[in-house]
Amino acid sequence: MPKNNIEDFRLCAGLIFNQALAAFPRAVSLDDKAICETLLDREFRQSKPDAYGQVEYEDPEHRETLDFVVSTSRWLVDEGYLRSRSHFVDPGSVTLTQNGFYILGVEALDNSSEKLGRKLAQHVEAGAWDSVRDVTSNVLLAGIKLGWEGVKSGTGMNS
Repeated sequence: MPKNNIEDFRLCAGLIFNQALAAFPRAVSLDDKAICETLLDREFRQSKPDAYGQVEYEDPEHRETLDFVVSTSRWLVDEGYLRSRSHFVDPGSVTLTQNGFYILGVEALDNSSEKLGRKLAQHVEAGAWDSVRDVTSNVLLAGIKLGWEGVKSGTGMNS
């Protein structure tokens, strides 16, 4: 992990967006385990929690994959798609920002297409991972366009 960091990033970000949109407007603690299992295409067997409540996973790739998920979610926070109150690398609970909600849920980007959040949820439910990657690319592109419009108008995406 990662086999192809850009493809894995797009899938990971799509799964994170899907969880955040499903919980909106409430904050959600991301199901990192489910995201890791999807990225690696297998289940994790976990050991009993240690004295501090930390669960260890028997799969050695789990830690690297979990770090990838945490890094992806932190990037989405830093770029203004998600909000987190945590100042640690792991953002903990997240919620969609106004811009993230607008891109995923408010309206379609053009008259001929459906809402990206709806498409994303359908593809996640169907396990159509290549389609999740494609929709995620559209979400990120919409964020770039929204950010550039804000730069031109002086508001910016992270405002």
